Amino acid sequence: TTGVAIHGRGDSDVILTSSCTISDFDGTDPASNFIIGIYGSDLDMHKGATITDIQNAMAVYMDDVGNDYKHKVLINGTVSDVNTRGVVMRSWYGHIEIGPTGVVQNCTSGGQVLYTNNGSKYTISGKILDNTGTAIYLANQSGGRVYAVMNEGAQISGTNGLAVRVNNGSQFIMNGGE
Repeated sequence: TTGVAIHGRGDSDVILTSSCTISDFDGTDPASNFIIGIYGSDLDMHKGATITDIQNAMAVYMDDVGNDYKHKVLINGTVSDVNTRGVVMRSWYGHIEIGPTGVVQNCTSGGQVLYTNNGSKYTISGKILDNTGTAIYLANQSGGRVYAVMNEGAQISGTNGLAVRVNNGSQFIMNGGE
């Protein structure tokens, strides 16, 4: 399948229930550089939901610029087997949380698995396992403090690349985890 699976915009609520599976997407179409795009909206991915077998595209893109972190992407399901020349998930002035039952695993990126930029936030309470590329890259490229918090119970392991890269005045707080 090519194209975009979900495009949430303008205070929308997107919910992926435990029986939801988004799979077998190929982003070679230049118009589909992400599979799920969330703009000024919320995404709630429940435990049991899966995003898998994605080629040449981001699994999730979050853009909440100008909304003062009013919206959030919450991943409590599993994102796996994403193979891209770019990043697996990216945030632009948004908040992405890998919840306590969230798992990002077996993904291959051209650079970063989770990339955040310009005023974005990540909260990691789940697991980031067996990926190729920097697991978390915090980059403040042109404004807004970037930060991530890793909580007790979170795990980053099996990474073929850096676990966490903190760049240009960004902040990483590890409250536990491994």
